[in-house]
Amino acid sequence: MRRHAIRLLIYGVVLSLLLAGGGSHPVSAADPDLLQIEQAIREQGLDWTPRAYPRDFALGALPPPPAAPRKAPLPPTRLAALPSSIDWRNHNGNYISAVRNQGDCGSCWAFAAVGAFESLYALDQGTPGSFLDLSEQILVSCDTANDGCHGGDPQNAASFLLSEGTYHESCLPYHKPWNTYCAEACPGWRDSAYKIEAYEPVDRSVEALKQALQDGPLEVCYAVHDDFNYYSSGVYEYSWGYSTGDHAVLLVGYVDVPGSYGGGYFIVKNSWGDDWGEEGFFRIGYSQVDDYWIEFGKWAYRYYLGDHIDIYEPDDSSDQATDLIPGVSQEHTIWPADDADWRRLDLAAAANVVLETSGVPGGDTWIWLYDSSLTQIASNDDYSGETRYSRITTQLPAGTYYVRVECYYDDMVISSYDLSASVTGAASASRALAAGWNLVSVPIVPCHTNPAYVLQSIEGAYEMVQRYDASTGHWQSYDPTLPPDQADLAIDARTGFWVYMTDAGTLTISGARPTTTDILLHEGWNMVGYPAASALTVQQALQSIAGQYTTVYRYDPGGDLPWERFLADAPAWASTMTHLEPGYGYWIDATQACTLTIAHVNLFP
Repeated sequence: MRRHAIRLLIYGVVLSLLLAGGGSHPVSAADPDLLQIEQAIREQGLDWTPRAYPRDFALGALPPPPAAPRKAPLPPTRLAALPSSIDWRNHNGNYISAVRNQGDCGSCWAFAAVGAFESLYALDQGTPGSFLDLSEQILVSCDTANDGCHGGDPQNAASFLLSEGTYHESCLPYHKPWNTYCAEACPGWRDSAYKIEAYEPVDRSVEALKQALQDGPLEVCYAVHDDFNYYSSGVYEYSWGYSTGDHAVLLVGYVDVPGSYGGGYFIVKNSWGDDWGEEGFFRIGYSQVDDYWIEFGKWAYRYYLGDHIDIYEPDDSSDQATDLIPGVSQEHTIWPADDADWRRLDLAAAANVVLETSGVPGGDTWIWLYDSSLTQIASNDDYSGETRYSRITTQLPAGTYYVRVECYYDDMVISSYDLSASVTGAASASRALAAGWNLVSVPIVPCHTNPAYVLQSIEGAYEMVQRYDASTGHWQSYDPTLPPDQADLAIDARTGFWVYMTDAGTLTISGARPTTTDILLHEGWNMVGYPAASALTVQQALQSIAGQYTTVYRYDPGGDLPWERFLADAPAWASTMTHLEPGYGYWIDATQACTLTIAHVNLFP
């Protein structure tokens, strides 16, 4: 273990914690803890300087309820390219209000919350260097969900700023925190209180914290150990000592330093006065985010001001639900706090379905699944003990279903999350495709007819899909570089379609095995599928339209003669095609409108 369990007892003085993680440190050239820290820093090659202070330091951040699980890590691929540094003390002006001193009261949670609010307000108003001086004491004395000087949950503080807010420092000054009551605040302060518009948790990862910092400072928490109380300057990394409790501070910036401190360091505003650390600030290595003892960012919250709406609306009811396409992850937002997102899932065949939310931090979602009559089928708020995302796994028959997603907490927003549906059928089929054009069909009923779903096994290997609609005489197309909802064609077991492959690949689909399939043919040329599991002679396969067609064509790019044909009214030697085979599409020239029926009951074991 990295902790040093041996404590030196000097002059018979027993060093003890005085307050929810506070520590007492005598100033002396022989201060035993300071000597231990200096030695540990040298031995570990760390880059910070300690010194003793003539006073104690209080903490006060309390953990959220045990029922609230950890969030999943942020996928790095979701992050935009970030600048190598940012410091809101000097980012087109200063947006960090003055360092304050919480004294011997465990109110760090209130100081971090108010500091974030003051910075956010200056950013919203565009007034760098000019800040509202808001009252921390109102939170300490009036936020009954927290415990004043005995500590507080930063999420409760955020909720208080959302529902109640705070007011000017002069309304309830912070000068006697232990015995100041809410009733002493200036009359009517709630009527004029400053409030945040929304808040959102941020994941404990370097990337997520840096991403959140692009929009302004945010409140973060971490575990303080003995050595941190001695911090004077440099980039802090844990060296020695026991945990003394959790602390809430204001994260104001970062600097990337490849090869050092875990890749860089964060810049943080403390609430221990400007005679501590680097004029009240400290720097802490990225390494401390994943450090077992420190867990920097173990709870973090960003605030929002101003008017915001759900950029994906209208989606607030089943009547407004848009398509949820299996295999295609869709980004959504839950905003404002009471927002609900609705999506519709259409299944062409019975399927095994997994509905899942994931993505960026703050994804504490709750998901519901309903049938077409809006009768609830299932719901979930956490798919494991390690995340706040949701997952429903179930089997569903063909039909229309509705999915609703909300934030687990009524007063919290989710600025971005992903919703996806994974759909697999009981049967599957494959077809090898060559580079270039391929005339294809699916021999089973796919669970969904959107081409993005049907062709997901060859994603990235094709660049165009086309289908001829004999009912209109027009070509339909799908470009995979465009959003899936812009496809003007559907792919089902009756459909033949062209796929242009940039590379050879294997198309694999899942769905249900059909028993009998009826395909409506129009007079003239029709592009059709062959939904069967086995090959049949052309005459057997087309028995239901005997005498109502003249010619059948198939395109096989791997054959000696790519175009093969069957002539219904010619001798057998005139035809180069003898069978219809699963996975291929066909052109059929019908002499009149008719219905091609393909029965397969006897073809399946």
